[in-house]
Amino acid sequence: MNSIKKTFLILSVLIIITGCTKDDYDEGGVPLIPDNNRVWYELVSRDTLKSTDILMTLIGSPMVSVGPPLVRQSFLYHSINKSDTVTLSGVVCWPEGYDSCNEIWLENHYFTIRWNECPSQEPHAGMLCGSIRHAVYIGADYQGQGLTREMYQPFSNTILLANQSIDCFKAAYSVLQDYGPKLADDYYTYSMGSSLGGAVTFGIARQIELDPGLKELVRLKKSFCCGGPYDMKALFDVFLETPDEELMYPVGFICSVKGIMDDSPAFRKYSYSDCFTPELLNIGIMDSIETKLFNAPQLNLMIKDAGFKSIRDILSDSIRNNNSALHKDLIQELAGLDLTVGWSPSSPILLRHLRTDRNIPFRCLESVQANMPDNGNITYEIIESGNHNDDCVAFYKKLIFGQYPLD
Repeated sequence: MNSIKKTFLILSVLIIITGCTKDDYDEGGVPLIPDNNRVWYELVSRDTLKSTDILMTLIGSPMVSVGPPLVRQSFLYHSINKSDTVTLSGVVCWPEGYDSCNEIWLENHYFTIRWNECPSQEPHAGMLCGSIRHAVYIGADYQGQGLTREMYQPFSNTILLANQSIDCFKAAYSVLQDYGPKLADDYYTYSMGSSLGGAVTFGIARQIELDPGLKELVRLKKSFCCGGPYDMKALFDVFLETPDEELMYPVGFICSVKGIMDDSPAFRKYSYSDCFTPELLNIGIMDSIETKLFNAPQLNLMIKDAGFKSIRDILSDSIRNNNSALHKDLIQELAGLDLTVGWSPSSPILLRHLRTDRNIPFRCLESVQANMPDNGNITYEIIESGNHNDDCVAFYKKLIFGQYPLD
């Protein structure tokens, strides 16, 4: 999907709006979630985004308007990263000129690396759902992007990202109460995402089942997931079993390992030189990722042009050795990120996956099928041929233009 995106800087100057701070903290520094679901947030910017602007950014050609302009309100909000409180950024949009809305679209965006490839900084495809359906749109910037670019990016930890997206929803709910249209008493939410966003969407449904208190707030009506790494261990298993096969998306694999190194205290004892080949490190790829100035296609090209194509080219002998402590620690970390066990959805979920996907292997979907057999709330859409990026685009086209059932 990155390949069809154009650089489109919407916010040239970010000005903190004084007098708009909601600071609801307890003495321990943990955000309070009172009965009215209000949380700490700080408004950052406000503008109006036309549906034609979104289409121009996504496909690069003039299009007719498909819905009312969206009022876009960016904000900072408090969330949790393990035992720490962190401040992240997100956005809430609502159709201009509407006094009330009964529908919310919560989008979890796909894998991105550059700091401004996030909803608060540029239009995202899911915003069209808000415009077309006259609904509210909510999008979280993943940790380490948007206004928190100085933080690390937990690429692999879809459980953490799902929880942070829910916290973004809570903050957006407060913004709506204070500045937006009134939410109807019977409002409901659709959640959506592809690739990494597909797993985060699945993780949100999981967290809502594990924490019943969230059900009344989010009111999840249906989740739409495409090509997600629902089982990170299954993803790694496929590639480790075929160490010489050419990777379609090597930077994604590198960032997955890097994310675990940054995110897991138990894994921080390892260095880049423990996990990656010296030849790969010598091209400066880790520095390039850490700048957050390059997008994934640019970094993939850098890796492939340097001659690195397979897992054997990228991962060290130690991390690929089944008997090494490093490998066992990696597998243990990955097993703890499995979204397919320990719960069962009570709201509908659509899971779309490409059987020939070489970015996110089909085995990730098979883990869902194996661990949630005969669950009538899950609908599977299996696409027989194509490539990951094109299939994610096709998924969004069907979603935006109403080709999927909404219940």
